[in-house]
Amino acid sequence: FRSPLLEVEAKKLSNTDLRRGIIEEIIDFDTVQQFLPYVRTEGKAFVYNREGTLATAQFVVPNIDIPESASTFVEVTATLRIIAGDVDVDNFINTTYSDLNPQKSIQIGLKAKAVARLFSQKMISGDSSTVYNFASLGGPVAATNVEFDGLDVLCQGAMDYDIDPNGDVLSFDDIDVLLDKVKLGCDGLMTSRRTMRDFRKLCRAVSSVTPEYIKAPGGQSVIAYDGKPILRNDFVSDTWVTGSSGAVCSSMYAFRFNEQDGVHGIYTGDAAGMQIIEIGQLEKRDATRTRIRWYVAMALKSTLSLAILRGIKAA
Repeated sequence: FRSPLLEVEAKKLSNTDLRRGIIEEIIDFDTVQQFLPYVRTEGKAFVYNREGTLATAQFVVPNIDIPESASTFVEVTATLRIIAGDVDVDNFINTTYSDLNPQKSIQIGLKAKAVARLFSQKMISGDSSTVYNFASLGGPVAATNVEFDGLDVLCQGAMDYDIDPNGDVLSFDDIDVLLDKVKLGCDGLMTSRRTMRDFRKLCRAVSSVTPEYIKAPGGQSVIAYDGKPILRNDFVSDTWVTGSSGAVCSSMYAFRFNEQDGVHGIYTGDAAGMQIIEIGQLEKRDATRTRIRWYVAMALKSTLSLAILRGIKAA
């Protein structure tokens, strides 16, 4: 099941007429990572309590017993999951074909890219009930609780709703309703490239409206609405089905980003990001193995900190 770095691939990066560096062709954007906070946990799971039912109060008159009641709470557990991948680099290849492009460094960088892409995808669509088959790796034929729950699963009840029973194009009114759903205050929106393009088209259709831009933590300008950044994630599907729409609809997500009552990531270890582990020299081959791993999951503190608008058709 392993796919080691082969000499034929290494030769492509070692050529007297080749320019240094690799031109990226597998490109996906996820600007949410600049805004998403992470919380460290010591154990394998992160446990927190949500308000369940609220204690009651009432008017009373003198000389009667005052009724008693207490609030209840719901315990929520977010369990860390493992995203990982190994890369093997032949020592001879790394030594002889690294004249222009460092073979091992490039392979490690691209493996880290694969890990990051998987997280960006599962941040949206992750589902702990998904069944995996690890028989080819010496594991169980059927295993669940492998993925963490993403936003599509974490979002609850009326916070996940359709723009129209059969889908419709996006309007400013729809975005306003979505923002109002996040009662604790929205910090950002997330959608697909197509819907961001339609948002710009919507702005152009209203002659007095020009797209608003704000500065992201990384310093670049990000398109915004009502002071809220609209973040692009290329893993937001444009093939969602709403009623009889067919597989032509997209979604827009509204978040509250913070560690107290909002959406955030969880991790364990010394750093919030992925770890690069040098496994070292392989026993049966003249090659070294490097492992990229990330112990990570998503948490939603208050259910009022995440809302999803479904059924957005292309304008």
